Amino acid sequence: MPMSSIANGCTGTVRQVGCADFVTWKALVRAGDKYHTPREAAEQTILKHLHCLELWMPGGCNLQCRHCYVATRKTLPVMTESEYYELTQLGINSGFTDIVVPGMEPLLRNELWAVLDAAGRNHARSVGVTTNATLLTSAASRLNDSSLTVLNVSLDGPREVHDRIRGMGVYDRLDDGVHRFREISEKRILTNTTVNRENADVLVKIAQWCSEKAIDYAAFHPFELADEAENSLILSRQLALKAYLDLLEAFRHGNTSSIALEAEASTCWLIVDLARSGAFDNSQLVIDEAGLIFLREICGDHELLVGLNFYPHHFIRTIRITESGGLSSCRGMARSGWQGFGDVRKDGIIHTAQSNSAIEALARIWQEYQDAFRMCDPDALDWIIAFVESHVDKHPMGINNQIHKVDGIALH
Repeated sequence: MPMSSIANGCTGTVRQVGCADFVTWKALVRAGDKYHTPREAAEQTILKHLHCLELWMPGGCNLQCRHCYVATRKTLPVMTESEYYELTQLGINSGFTDIVVPGMEPLLRNELWAVLDAAGRNHARSVGVTTNATLLTSAASRLNDSSLTVLNVSLDGPREVHDRIRGMGVYDRLDDGVHRFREISEKRILTNTTVNRENADVLVKIAQWCSEKAIDYAAFHPFELADEAENSLILSRQLALKAYLDLLEAFRHGNTSSIALEAEASTCWLIVDLARSGAFDNSQLVIDEAGLIFLREICGDHELLVGLNFYPHHFIRTIRITESGGLSSCRGMARSGWQGFGDVRKDGIIHTAQSNSAIEALARIWQEYQDAFRMCDPDALDWIIAFVESHVDKHPMGINNQIHKVDGIALH
């Protein structure tokens, strides 16, 4: 899940980005270059802006999607339901305002309900759950009655495309589940689409489907290379740019739902190419409650959000607790046998996150970040920093810095 995801779906406020906001953002984006070694970058950025706690929900998945690098893991949780409850409560009391339950498939696990119960009782700001929606029909009512603030549904395209990636009959089960949930609930629903060779030509159809189903946002992010995924799905730069430009044109003609565009360091070339094409020249630069920066554009009742938070987020903004009570990062889990380090049940979340193991883990992430930008485009980072600076509100106390209420502001 990309770090600039709107997966939490907190209803909050955004304002125009001022000079101080830009300096903070630039310092994080530049940290990989500023310090001599990845470890130095890690030491200077670790736990910098913590606000999000991810609780990994193991137990396998009922699908094996071609672009997924987590679905093959078949394990049962080590922690009990009560431990999931206690860690959620501990996290919120330690300052983690936003709770996320990512894959594998949370609706397979009873532990999910313990997390949602704790999040509600302890007044989390936002609570996001990611699902393939195949089990959503039967879980819809219980989810609606829970502390959930946004449901993130994985969608790859219309029936023929979605089923080709995820398996026969999966689309119809998703469609039924989304229909049922929207029928009884006003809670936010987002779709998350990994853009690849199979679905690049149907992005507009996905966003139109979201509009028809009263889904709040259609979020898109480019496929990333991974040892465990089918890497032939990666999309060429030229085809990706065309697909996204077509999507933006449809949005501006009022033919889609609200849209979120996301990318990480290894795929930030997409946002850079779009910006260089002039696609965002009329967008406003905004910052949300968590300090994340976005380009924002309004079209009728819908909005476009473009994430500009390419720097790493794990151990800086987000802590992920693994199935054994350890800490890890999203991609780091796949490389470490899905095991984290330490045990937050014994040592606490913050203490474990301040350990040498956490610094080493973040140092590896900073190294990957630097490598990704080097492969991406030699001047991509310089260009996007200059682009963002050109949109900064130089008079933060002026009339242009008014607060805007946003339904579905991005927090992850």
